[in-house]
Amino acid sequence: MTPKTITIIGRRWFHRGAGKTYHSAKVLVDGEVKIEISETYGYGDQYLHNGFEALERAGIIPMRPRGKGDSAPAPWAWCQEHGITLSSSATDVAREEDL
Repeated sequence: MTPKTITIIGRRWFHRGAGKTYHSAKVLVDGEVKIEISETYGYGDQYLHNGFEALERAGIIPMRPRGKGDSAPAPWAWCQEHGITLSSSATDVAREEDL
């Protein structure tokens, strides 16, 4: 069954000493939390891409076709193509414990 909505809520934390950004995320499908991603490396909107990869692995959405360089279509483009409403947001937190 194709979802009607996918919402990905991320939290990012910048580790000043290492100069790296980490994130965690919750992935909701049709308003229900389906996946929680624990602390992992990635900056910017990487939480969004990791959320979609987790949805694929869980079999909630089909594997997106991979093109040159083994990259999948952008989440927003894939959702638009399949008539799925995508919402995403990220909050930057001050402490690692807040991820």
